[in-house]
Amino acid sequence: MAKLCLKKLILLLAVIIPIRLLAYTPDQISEWTEQTLMHTLIAGHHEKISEATNVRRFYKHRAWRTMDIFLNQYIGNSLENNLRGRPSITFQPEPILPAEIVAPEECGEASCWRVHQAFIVPEIEKHLEFTAVVSTANPAHSSPLIINTLDIIVNPY
Repeated sequence: MAKLCLKKLILLLAVIIPIRLLAYTPDQISEWTEQTLMHTLIAGHHEKISEATNVRRFYKHRAWRTMDIFLNQYIGNSLENNLRGRPSITFQPEPILPAEIVAPEECGEASCWRVHQAFIVPEIEKHLEFTAVVSTANPAHSSPLIINTLDIIVNPY
């Protein structure tokens, strides 16, 4: 009887431990979201396709479209700016507080979280509030997490 219980315990641990290793803590999700948004804002629009692809890979199409509209509005097209003699703008966002998970979300089989992050961007004198739905990515994807949807609220500061 004890031998049977021990086998069941070992089997249970063999199943639970790998699942726990694949799980992300709230701090990891928040930090990943903050770093991804910050990197995107700093990078802005890229003239090189490889640089643009590197940033976009963290976003699903719908989320990237929201970010792209924002970047076009506040940074513009780098090539167009160069042709018109405008200086390039590089954002230096400053997080107001660390990103925080507002609520878990339902995303089918993937784990999802609604994450809130706010930045001050001195270069445009704006306060940006991001709400992102972040999920675990497909194992074939080059990133462990991905931003599914993104909302941006822009206010003067």
